[in-house]
Amino acid sequence: MNKKLICTAAVAALFSASAVFAGAPDTVMPAPNAFDGFYLGATGSFHHTSFTTKNNTDLFLNNVPVLDLPLTVTAPILTQNNGGDSTDLFGGFQGGFGKTFNHRWYAGVVGFAEFGDASQTSTTVLLPTLAGILDVSRSTKASVSSDYGVAFKPGVLLSPTTLAYAKLGAVWANIKVNDDVTAALLGINFGPAPTSGSSTEVAFLWGFGVEQFIYQDVLSLNVEYTFADFGSANADQGTLVIVDNPVVTTGQQPQQIGLNFNSSASAKISALTAGLNVHFGRDWL
Repeated sequence: MNKKLICTAAVAALFSASAVFAGAPDTVMPAPNAFDGFYLGATGSFHHTSFTTKNNTDLFLNNVPVLDLPLTVTAPILTQNNGGDSTDLFGGFQGGFGKTFNHRWYAGVVGFAEFGDASQTSTTVLLPTLAGILDVSRSTKASVSSDYGVAFKPGVLLSPTTLAYAKLGAVWANIKVNDDVTAALLGINFGPAPTSGSSTEVAFLWGFGVEQFIYQDVLSLNVEYTFADFGSANADQGTLVIVDNPVVTTGQQPQQIGLNFNSSASAKISALTAGLNVHFGRDWL
């Protein structure tokens, strides 16, 4: 029994020595980090846009004769806050670069652009107590069109092919507001008096997502949620003359009664986005 154990140990030692003299097998290196390098992708997203509009309406009297002096009197009569929601489909693209550290932590940057349009229209009735005498209505449309931005993406690898990440950056979008006021005095229609304005606003973007390789280390799918709160766009001031009654005498100015109005619109966007990405350029690192 002891001889068999000794022989077995000798054979094992012989094979070990042979391996040493023949050279040990190559060290197995870990596979390259799949998320390292550049990528480009296409995106599709659902945007839930919450609009807020603010409308101001002033009554004006131009060239009112007071003590033989033509005066202009303006008085605010109404301020209204309205809002509404819109859910729309946007399409776009994204591209970025990332690097994995210690096979665990990820840091990257991404640029993106989305194309689509979201809008909401609110209709209000001004001066309801004068219905039948002076009927004034107002239609305000707020909209936001295509956006673009850049963001930092810190993350952690849940597995060699699964990445969970946060998204922090800046996004720009064009906010528009269109305002239209109509009036009827004793059944006689005045207007419409349209006005509009637009502004490219910047917002802080935050969100989170998950990315998973679905074909080798070339093709990945990401799903993310983001939120951005944009500033407001202001429309030009509009004017609707309701009474235009000049007394035709030499040197006298026309007497007018009407409405001055202005409006603004802002937007908050919650987006659920899916992206299909092609990874390349890992050898450049």
